[in-house]
Amino acid sequence: MWEIQKAIYNTLTSDTMLMGLVDNVHDHVPEESTYPYVTFGNTSRVDFSTVTTNGFEINQVLNIYSRNRGRKEVHLITEALYNLLHGQQLSITGYEHINMRFESGEIGLLNDGLTYQGIMRLRLTVCKQ
Repeated sequence: MWEIQKAIYNTLTSDTMLMGLVDNVHDHVPEESTYPYVTFGNTSRVDFSTVTTNGFEINQVLNIYSRNRGRKEVHLITEALYNLLHGQQLSITGYEHINMRFESGEIGLLNDGLTYQGIMRLRLTVCKQ
């Protein structure tokens, strides 16, 4: 699953439009990070292998954090992520990428009353080469 995260990371960080909207894309958020940014959230894998293939369904969460007033900034970043990832093909070392779909998303204000969090759930289907 590390190769899949690297492929998503490379796709996101190589896009100048997205990187113009966010400070960075993180796996681990450094203390000195500035808002807004995207992080990798929970990842799960479900096997769907057959006699002839080793296949997996990967569920990947991306989190968007913003301290801008209101939800607009998170909506804009989520839309950029959707355009970059939904239905797109990734180059994943060791895997054949079959498809990637946006599954669901939500935006809410965290308990600190300052930070908005967007949650984007993706589903990828891959086969091991």
